Amino acid sequence: MKWAILTLISIFICVCCSQMLEWDQAGNLIAHHYSIWGDWSAHFTFISSFMNRGIQWISGDNPVFYGMPFQYPFLSHGFTAIISSITPLNMVNSTYYISLALMFTLPFVLFNFFKVAGLTVRQAILAVILFLFLGGIQAFDSTLNPAEPFTNQFKGGSVFTQIILFELFPQRAFLFGMILLLLGVTESYKKIKLGIFNRAHFIFFALYFSFLSWMHLHSWITISSLILVYFVFSLKNKNALRIFLFGLGVLCISAPMIYFLLLRSNHSSEVNMAATSWQKWFPGWAQNPNANLPVAESMNPIIFWIYNTGIFLPMAAIGKFLLWKKKLKISESPIFILGTTGGILFIIAMLFNIQPYYYDNLKIFTYAFLLLAPFAALGVDSLFQKKYLIPIGLILIIFQSYTGFQDYLFFYHQKQTATFLTHEEFELSDQFKGLRRSPDSLVLIAPKHNHWIPTLTGNPILMGYPGWLWSWGISYSAREIEVNEILSGGQNAMNLLAKYPIEYIVVNEQEMAGKVPVSMTFLKSHFQILMEHGLWHVFKIK
Repeated sequence: MKWAILTLISIFICVCCSQMLEWDQAGNLIAHHYSIWGDWSAHFTFISSFMNRGIQWISGDNPVFYGMPFQYPFLSHGFTAIISSITPLNMVNSTYYISLALMFTLPFVLFNFFKVAGLTVRQAILAVILFLFLGGIQAFDSTLNPAEPFTNQFKGGSVFTQIILFELFPQRAFLFGMILLLLGVTESYKKIKLGIFNRAHFIFFALYFSFLSWMHLHSWITISSLILVYFVFSLKNKNALRIFLFGLGVLCISAPMIYFLLLRSNHSSEVNMAATSWQKWFPGWAQNPNANLPVAESMNPIIFWIYNTGIFLPMAAIGKFLLWKKKLKISESPIFILGTTGGILFIIAMLFNIQPYYYDNLKIFTYAFLLLAPFAALGVDSLFQKKYLIPIGLILIIFQSYTGFQDYLFFYHQKQTATFLTHEEFELSDQFKGLRRSPDSLVLIAPKHNHWIPTLTGNPILMGYPGWLWSWGISYSAREIEVNEILSGGQNAMNLLAKYPIEYIVVNEQEMAGKVPVSMTFLKSHFQILMEHGLWHVFKIK
């Protein structure tokens, strides 16, 4: 029965998610919601860079902003690039199908994780449902726009985005990192429980968890938090030293990897364009005035979180109280460690911006709710202990899961006609790759979203879509002025072209540089046309 339930959940989620991206009859790639537009173009760029440039670009420039080191966890994209290279699948299809495969396995991995942590079969299934269908009471709010997902209407105060549709499936690094984290914690705890966690296991899992920093940084933050909380809980027993040494091992291996990923300086002579600071102290998160969400700001904090997450947090509080009453030892109930870590992550995400864009704290919130899910399951399951409360328990589960369920259905029925990449752009990318001097050649493009040069050819670009930059803390305003000056044929255009090693300029006749049309007259009078296709022109510079 349990496997049937988990299989149905997996199939339902995959069927709904599979509608988010598809090919039409003309060969265009169609996205059915803007969440895909927001992230997948950047991920396609990273994967294309791996496929076309190999691993050397990791120590070089950011593929979407020349002159900046590449500072993004990249192992998951390297894996996708390898799969695409050794199979008949192209880059888009390999990303898409691997995402679906991972999504299908997620409910089973979650169930095993919760079961090993100490939940019964029923409680583990409840935890899976409460996490995967996490939503609030937005589905019961008739004032929200029915044409949008219930959990993504910021102006209506509906802020906590449905975790699967927006945070996991479109961002495959997160999904991959989460599954690896769950598998690692599950297997290591099994060995600890059986008393067979030997030196070889110590070394293997220290390396395993350290490499999460290059797979998905938020997953590494979560496992580091779990180790720290486990150590604090174990201070009074004989395991404290072993846990301390294990945590120290993870830290020593992770430190140079984190430094390489996040802290290495700009290797070029350019001034480092990364914003060195952002508003890290951000109490209230989406209710902070600087989040610019007036409806959320005006809500009472308790009402805000009930509106956005339903009864999840109250049920988690009840579950923790019930477990505390049993006075179990930590070794008998690792759920205490999970829930405590989840609570700490929740508080951190409520007070600090982990990244420059406050919205990206959702990744920390996602892990907080994952670790709190066992508590919430215990709270709901307490109603099933007495027969006369079983109907109330069932109603609560339906009530809690209804918004998330409706969001999945929204994507299943959503049929936007927004074109992600056209058939023409796929043809252009193939032609350009046949003519370019090198996949390392720097290309100047207008900062357009889903541009075929970075997403399909993997060539580095002077500056990409601003949404890829400001959300990472990259200060791009000076570079944007330079790009606009060149493309519009300004007085300083030729001097700026001499400043950077640009080899090609790729433009569309109808594109705009800032608010000024691209000057085709300037480009055609100064540079050789390497390639033309419809409104697209490729100019050879050097």
